[in-house]
Parts: sequence; C-alpha cells; structure tokens
Amino acid sequence: MSQNPARQAEYEKAGERMKTKTKKQREIRNNATAWALMAPALIFMLAFTVFPIFRSLYLSLSKYKLGMDSAEFIGLENYVKLAGSKLFWKVMKNTIVFALMTVIPSMAVGLGLAVLVNRKGKGVGFIRTAYFYPVVMPMIAIASVWMFIYMAKNGLFDQLLIAMGLKPMNVLSSKNTVLPAMAVMYVWKEAGYLMVFFLSGIQSISDEVMEAARIDGLSEYGIFAKVALPLVKPGIATLVIFTFVTIWNDFMGPLIYLNSTRLKTIQLGIRMFISQYGADYALIMAASVCS
Repeated sequence: MSQNPARQAEYEKAGERMKTKTKKQREIRNNATAWALMAPALIFMLAFTVFPIFRSLYLSLSKYKLGMDSAEFIGLENYVKLAGSKLFWKVMKNTIVFALMTVIPSMAVGLGLAVLVNRKGKGVGFIRTAYFYPVVMPMIAIASVWMFIYMAKNGLFDQLLIAMGLKPMNVLSSKNTVLPAMAVMYVWKEAGYLMVFFLSGIQSISDEVMEAARIDGLSEYGIFAKVALPLVKPGIATLVIFTFVTIWNDFMGPLIYLNSTRLKTIQLGIRMFISQYGADYALIMAASVCS
C-alpha cells in the first residue's frame, strides 16, 4: 500500500513530462509551419530588395563599368564626384522641390475629399470610386491624358487660356512651369489614394464623440478642426513619409512627360535612368544610394 502513492506520483510526473514534450512539439510544428508560409515572401524580399540594396551600396564604393569582370574598391570617390557635380545638385534640388510641391497639396486635397465623401446617401459610393479611379490607372494612361491637356496651342489648357484672351503657355516646354504642371498631375493621381486613409481614420471616430461635439454647439467646421483632425493627426506623419518616398523614387511620369530631354527640370531618378547609357555604372549606384 505504501508503494501506491509513490507510483501515483511517478505517473503524474511522467504525465507532466509528456504534456510538456507535446506542448514543445506543437510549438515547434507551429513555428515551422509559420516559417514555411513566410519563406516564399522572405526569399523574394531577400532576392529583389535586400540583396540589390547591399549590392548597390557595395558598387557605389567601387570602380565598376558594365562588362567588367569585377569591381575595384575605391571608397568614397564616387560620392566625391557627385558632390562636385553641378548637374547632380541641380536635379537633387528639383527632386526635393517637386516632392514638396506634390506631397503637401496631395495631403490637403486627400483630406478635403475624405471630408466631402464622409456622408451617407445615394451616389456617394460612385463619387468615392470616381475620386479613387486615378490611383488604379496606369501611369502611361495618366501621362497621355495630361499630355493632351498640356499640349502646346491645341491642348485643353492652352485653348482655355486663348478663350480667356491670354497667350498659350506650353507649360511642358518651359523649365519654370514644367514642375508645377507635373505636380498637378501627381496631386490628381495621389489624392484619391490618400482620401481612403483619411476617410478610414475619420470613420473610425465613434459616433458618441461626434454627437457630444454637436451637443456642445460645435459647427461642422469646428467638429472637423477640433475633433476629427486631432484624432487622425497621428497617421498624417506616416502618410507624409510614405507619399514623399513614393514621389521621390518615381521616374516613369517624368520619363513619359519629358521624353528624357530636359535635364534642368527632371528628377534625380530620371537622371539616373538616362545616365545608364554612357555613365559609370558605379557612379549611378552612388546616385541611387543618395536617392
């Protein structure tokens, strides 16, 4: 009889060890399954994002041209060349100016559209879709539409100026007007995308908060300025950064618009694209790291 309690204790310990082992096996199996599901995305990211970044960084510190067997490490010499290039600083300035001209108006227009469509009623869904439609249009189609608008003399914009008794401007041919003209196109394209985020943030505000603001006597503008805007403000910084990076790295629009001809007005990305046909490849990598 005295052995039964001891055996029972051994059985309990063995059961606990079995449970612990089974739990660990389950955790290992779940972790293995998770890693297996993430493996394709991780491989793709490593192959097409992480590796090119480090490869570009390495080549930017080397002397390398297309066709060479290996790169020769030269340190910061490529960056010194860029720092002494007037063209580099010109296109860098234009890239920053263009990004600022695009990001701030895009945020303002996107927020305005979100407030405008934040209501219930017939046709609201169609209006939201119409505002968002430019986001899903191919850049080649967007550029073609706006090139028709900006076409010299026969374009919609110049025809409007002529109808008003003004001289046609041919905005794409002047270095003083081409960046603002392109900025208008990008604002038109990006505003609908930002509208969705702002609309989501505004609609996440509880009805009780809005009703309390109305009971306090706030007008619709007061509710927006003192309630809605402060509550969505945390997400604005993220949207600004994301939009700025998107505009900064874009080159398809300027390429289509300017046909790779006006280096005084184009962005840094398009300058790198053009330079691939006759410039030092390692120097291009240094410019890509800067961008």
